[in-house]
Amino acid sequence: MKLLFFVCLFSSFSLFSQNEMFAEPATAPPPPPKENVTSTTYTIHSFVEEEASFPGGTSALSKFLGENIKFPQRAFDEKISGKLYLQFVVDHEGNVGSIKIKKPIEGCPECSEEAIRVVKMMPKWKPALINQKAVSAYYNLPISFVFVAEESESK
Repeated sequence: MKLLFFVCLFSSFSLFSQNEMFAEPATAPPPPPKENVTSTTYTIHSFVEEEASFPGGTSALSKFLGENIKFPQRAFDEKISGKLYLQFVVDHEGNVGSIKIKKPIEGCPECSEEAIRVVKMMPKWKPALINQKAVSAYYNLPISFVFVAEESESK
């Protein structure tokens, strides 16, 4: 029996309002200390003029996820499908951090673990901009784990 799965990526703005679904405090712990940095907190923006972007754009992000996400064995065995929502911060230098699952796939904690593992592997992003200045901002990413049986199984 052969089964296929798809990892789907959707634009974070087309599916839900960041303000309604992911309200978070505006400050967070500072990034790792760097020389001559004295601030203990920095602002993380929920709304920006230009959203942070993966190198190569949305299609490159979708390709990256598709090539790196491994469908969890238990989800495969139990034919679990669903969409999870995660949120992370892209800081003003393009580093990805503060990854949180905002809505998991019920019955599949392994799917959440896998999504987090792959987001941690991401290269630097192009940071969000306000007034042409790079800023730290939240990025919301829905990921669908879809289980599809091949035609030979449905006959």
